[in-house]
Amino acid sequence: MRTNIFNEMTAREIETYLASGKDAIFIAIGSTGAHGNLPVNADTVMAEGLATVLAEKSGALVLTGLPYFYPGEAVISSATVYTSLRDGYEYLWKIMSSLIHQGFKKLFVVPSHENIAIMLRAFTRDFFEATHYHPIVIDLMSVLSGAVKHDRKAGMSNRAQYEMEAKKRLQAALPYPDSYERLICGAYKIMGKENQLIVDPEVKNSLATPLDPEVANLVDRAKRFGGTAAEMYDDPSKITTGIAFTSIEERDQVCAEYEKKLRDTVDAIDVDLLLKVVGDYQEYALGVCEVFPRFNKLAENR
Repeated sequence: MRTNIFNEMTAREIETYLASGKDAIFIAIGSTGAHGNLPVNADTVMAEGLATVLAEKSGALVLTGLPYFYPGEAVISSATVYTSLRDGYEYLWKIMSSLIHQGFKKLFVVPSHENIAIMLRAFTRDFFEATHYHPIVIDLMSVLSGAVKHDRKAGMSNRAQYEMEAKKRLQAALPYPDSYERLICGAYKIMGKENQLIVDPEVKNSLATPLDPEVANLVDRAKRFGGTAAEMYDDPSKITTGIAFTSIEERDQVCAEYEKKLRDTVDAIDVDLLLKVVGDYQEYALGVCEVFPRFNKLAENR
């Protein structure tokens, strides 16, 4: 294909893709807001970069240009465009419903951060029950830590071992305080947008300010029980400091290094198998619907 980015393809190219029997698309959803020394589109570019590499590996398409979903704690900054989780839920529903009607059957959603993923947990089940197509959410942290391969017959100890190893892999992928910001720079390179990154010897990078005890304690306690804490900060510098470069050479070196890290990480994933599993499951689900007509009626109540 000339490009696999849906937004940049011609109608004929998209129709040719669908006519070939392929029906997978990765949907990158981001937010626009304060991100330290990085541009306010940083989270969106991160989602688009990861989704693009996943789509390239599987020969699928990627939908970009969705930058205004829930921004989380960044809302305190005047640089942040705010939409609620409910706003994003309804908007994404319309987009994905359209994609199904267009002919796409395997839908993969790539969110830019955990705050959006909160909404997607509920969205995925609701959308499946209404349409019988199961969206798959692929977030960066799960990709970095590796896919869960839990053998149920082996018991919970095997799962605990996986989770311990996954935590180690995540720590290895993000060894430095600014590792995540550097991965974002790799995504800018993937999307051909590295020139948007700041190059200014006068701009100083610093570590993010520690969280206030009230916030840190809530997050720590909630996560111990598997809960999600709605974080709120009193200073944009506590969100992230981002990253700025002293020279074009430094920028290009970091972008190239972390583009490779992202691509190497995705190369370790069997994306083709994931596409097959999703297709098989949807055929199975349609068979279940024929046996239990009540499931079909769920769509009528939406």
